[in-house]
Amino acid sequence: MPTIFGGICVLFGVVGLVSGIRGSVRKGADAIDLKPSARGLRVRGDHLIPWESISAVTAVQYQNDAKLQILWDRADLNRALVLHLDELLGVPRITVKDGEARLRIPLLRYPAVDYRPLYESMLEEFARRGVRVEVERKHKQT
Repeated sequence: MPTIFGGICVLFGVVGLVSGIRGSVRKGADAIDLKPSARGLRVRGDHLIPWESISAVTAVQYQNDAKLQILWDRADLNRALVLHLDELLGVPRITVKDGEARLRIPLLRYPAVDYRPLYESMLEEFARRGVRVEVERKHKQT
């Protein structure tokens, strides 16, 4: 009985590892999280969101104030941008909340040193284009 139970646990571990690796490997248009251009923002799936369609942006900064920080290093806490849109635009990941179309762009697949320049340059680009940016802090605790 212990051998069968151990074998089942190993099988589930292998299936979990394989599906996790498949889910984390992104290629082509799915590898783009956020890419600014003169016409708008390119997001995952190579979808274009025109600058004129973005009414506001919420910049989410995660922080960890737990007394015992096991899993998260302060330098690696991710950030996200939530685009508030005037219309749906046919992008599959757009959700509607309180009658407003929103697209959440998580920047969590990279270490902070890689995504922070993109994040900060995007905030500057939104400000330059007159898009209202609201900063929101959320807690991630272990």
